[in-house]
Amino acid sequence: MNNESILRKIKKLEHKISCKLGTPFENQPRPTRTQMQIMEYMLEHKDEIILQRDLEEILNTSRATVSSVLKTMEKYKLIDRVTDETDTRTKRIKLNEESKKIFEENKKKFAELESQLIKDIDPKELDIFLKVLNKMKDNICKFPLPDVSNDLTVSCFVMFSVYQYIAHLL
Repeated sequence: MNNESILRKIKKLEHKISCKLGTPFENQPRPTRTQMQIMEYMLEHKDEIILQRDLEEILNTSRATVSSVLKTMEKYKLIDRVTDETDTRTKRIKLNEESKKIFEENKKKFAELESQLIKDIDPKELDIFLKVLNKMKDNICKFPLPDVSNDLTVSCFVMFSVYQYIAHLL
């Protein structure tokens, strides 16, 4: 086995993937993985009323995180927040036409990139690779949370983020 660490190789792969995805529109950054998950969920449930608290449960994340993601999406005009007719304290979240277009373009880019990533890889090798990724994910989840000032925290976070990103593509 080569001396380069697994984390470094994963980070390099993540960087190459990000570079290949590029930016869909000049005035907007590429949607984040979380934004794409939100758009996908909203498109799949387009006939339902979707509230912020629903997204908190679906994404299994905090209110603050979802709020921040939605604020960014609103800033880039990916979503509209509409006051609920039955409860004026509640804001419904709706995708607009621009966000649907961005989602579909990014989904197409992801599919093309995924095809390129697995090109010429034997299905058995790919299956082994996915099993190894799952084991790494399980291992990282068992890893005790060290002090935030520790460099290892960043490396573990990067590895876990890259794993989720790659798993989302595959």
